[in-house]
Amino acid sequence: MYQPAYASDNRISTAPPKTVVNTPRSTVPKTTRSVGWILVAIQTVLLAAVFLSPSSHRWTAGPNLRRLSQALRAIGFLLVAISAIGLGRALTAHPSPKSRATLRSSGLYRLVRHPMYTGAMAISIGSAFPSGSALRIAGALA
Repeated sequence: MYQPAYASDNRISTAPPKTVVNTPRSTVPKTTRSVGWILVAIQTVLLAAVFLSPSSHRWTAGPNLRRLSQALRAIGFLLVAISAIGLGRALTAHPSPKSRATLRSSGLYRLVRHPMYTGAMAISIGSAFPSGSALRIAGALA
């Protein structure tokens, strides 16, 4: 019976050469991934400024502003939760999508390209304005 011979490093073998398939962890270039993590860090610092800075009480939020702020926070949390459920296993803290993720175009993603960021902004603004703190408001609007 005939068996083909394969040359590898000047040796003859009857076994076929091994095929090595490198599946990349991500198709995003390394520099882009680094910039993405820097953006995540900046976002974390801004959210910390919104939620951890002290209230200044420079103004008193009236009942209408308080209700509006509570509604904004509730809508924001709802948007974040529905967005996270819609992404499923494709959810990541990094701004670049996972290598095997598909573009979502149904549910909230049919209406808004980034509903999770929209929800985070609603939560931040709803938390900042009744506090009376310029630092909180600047962090929420940044």
